[in-house]
Amino acid sequence: MSKYDNIKTAADLVAEVAVHGLSTDQDDINRAADIFGNTAIDELDRLANDIGRLDKPSSEGGKPDPNGSWSSGRKGTQDTFYFIAFNIWNWREATAFFNEHTNPATKGHRLTKLEKSLEELKKEKSSLEKQLAVTDGNARNHERRVDELGAQNAGLRREITLLKAKLYDVMVDTGN
Repeated sequence: MSKYDNIKTAADLVAEVAVHGLSTDQDDINRAADIFGNTAIDELDRLANDIGRLDKPSSEGGKPDPNGSWSSGRKGTQDTFYFIAFNIWNWREATAFFNEHTNPATKGHRLTKLEKSLEELKKEKSSLEKQLAVTDGNARNHERRVDELGAQNAGLRREITLLKAKLYDVMVDTGN
């Protein structure tokens, strides 16, 4: 039985830990890991980057922004999120998440590489499709040519048979 059994979302867990601290009981750590594990990456990213700042004043409808310069009047979730993450995940996984989603020096580089790779694969796919169309056209031409040569071969075999029959008739008529 975990004290986090009634908590369903990572945001609620972060709020609970911010107020009461993280329980070190193994069942509680396991439940916290389950909560994080069942949360969408977008939500984890939001919690990992919320520093309590807004992109513009709240009077102008400011939204949370890790690069914002306007105070929202509340404490962000970033510190608590990573406190939990480094306690429930292996340090390598937590560090990788930090580097991919929060670290300004590396954030987005993986996505940029994946996008470039996707573009290269799309170009390669397009090139291969063109090659396939050419190869398919060549194969169809070869099939037609094989059919033509097969018909021509059959005609030549009939003609050979007729010539053999004529030769036989000539040989029989001349007595050889």
